[in-house]
Amino acid sequence: MVKAATTQQAGIRGAKLHPDAEKLLKRHIEYVEKSGLCTKEDLMEMFYQVWEAGDNFAEQLIKRGYNDVKAQMYAIDSVKAQLGRKIIRPKYNVVFRPTNVRHETQKDEKIPTKTKHSVFAFGQGFVINPKNNNRTDEKFIEVSAWDADAQKLDDISLGNTYEFEASTSNITAPIINMTVDDRCKGAALSEQVLSDIEKLMTKNYDITPISEAGNNKSNGRNDYRLVEGRINFITFPKGKNYAKLELTDTSVGLDDLEKKKNQANLACLCNKETVSHIGKDSVVRILGNINVKEDETYGTQVTLFFPPMIYPMLLTPPEVVDEKPASDDTEDASDYFSKKAAKEKEDSNKYFKEEKTDEPPAKVEAPEETPEVVEEAPAEVEEEATDPDETVDLAKPEPVKKTPTKAGKSAPAKKDDIDADIKNHPCFKSGDFGHPNVKDTGCIECSKSEPKIYAACTKKK
Repeated sequence: MVKAATTQQAGIRGAKLHPDAEKLLKRHIEYVEKSGLCTKEDLMEMFYQVWEAGDNFAEQLIKRGYNDVKAQMYAIDSVKAQLGRKIIRPKYNVVFRPTNVRHETQKDEKIPTKTKHSVFAFGQGFVINPKNNNRTDEKFIEVSAWDADAQKLDDISLGNTYEFEASTSNITAPIINMTVDDRCKGAALSEQVLSDIEKLMTKNYDITPISEAGNNKSNGRNDYRLVEGRINFITFPKGKNYAKLELTDTSVGLDDLEKKKNQANLACLCNKETVSHIGKDSVVRILGNINVKEDETYGTQVTLFFPPMIYPMLLTPPEVVDEKPASDDTEDASDYFSKKAAKEKEDSNKYFKEEKTDEPPAKVEAPEETPEVVEEAPAEVEEEATDPDETVDLAKPEPVKKTPTKAGKSAPAKKDDIDADIKNHPCFKSGDFGHPNVKDTGCIECSKSEPKIYAACTKKK
């Protein structure tokens, strides 16, 4: 009992390895020492860290027990997976000039109380194999670094060239995807000279006119298209890490503008940091995936969704503007612009929509049909709200008989009189009654020639 408590207190570092686990660890140690992948001490530390990581996997191992053979074998398998990634993705030397850099901080999915820092960069460069010093041709390179390794790329910035180490599984790909891990040295400034990036763009990609983007849909994650356009507008929603912009096709001439005006613009959602130095009216080249989808309401929607590269050909500095409040979360660029169009349509029609209410309408004053002065104020008349879907009887009501009052005067006209005038009015028959437009000429004339009906019309609204 005392031995078990001591083991629990010492943790995995004080536990006795099962013979099967010890044998498997020995095999892995022999391999890493022979290949130079890491040392015995490094491997054992990796094994201990699996237990001490504080994540769900570590909790499950500890739940089984430090001396449990199954738990020990599962931990060794996790170490093997980590080493396997290093075998599959060898380390290379990289010369790199970034065109776009972004930093992200996210919550750790395994440990909610922790945050994870990451750096992503896109640019041009070449890769050198340290085993034989062979180098690739200049290509576009995507590089990322996570957690503790992110600080190795924290200081890279646009306009400079750097050298660092990174791993990848394929240096022959059109765009080399690389990762800076624990084996790699951090970035340092380099004096290496790279070629003109604009020539590299057109060497590897044809420029796709925005007006033809709908016919050039990307197939797969790295099936990029190169487009060029002027930024028509750019906004930064408050509280979000993305920006919304619209590109206008610079290749469309005046003679084709009317014919291609619906295809001359392209919507784009991109990372906020990527365009933080770029303003409206800048001319940019964007390398990214063209997404095309059909919308029942708005037809074909063509968008660029978070492209890895936005390169300014003609740079206009951004204006200092207040950020707009963010709307609902957007999963797709086309969803955002469809919602925007729907909102504009709703706003434009809002004035003309019938609004039902449970409150009784305001009283309607009787028209002046007699010169007699009414001494007593008439009782307020309540009328039921008319349902627009109900069929209205437009038959002319019977004439209203006037009843003498105590003073010998005629009583005011009843509610049926004004109702008859309303129902016989052209606006009632056309459905426009109750929806006045203060800028319409007809409504202006009606307010002067038929003030009582105009008053009823405005009060119904």
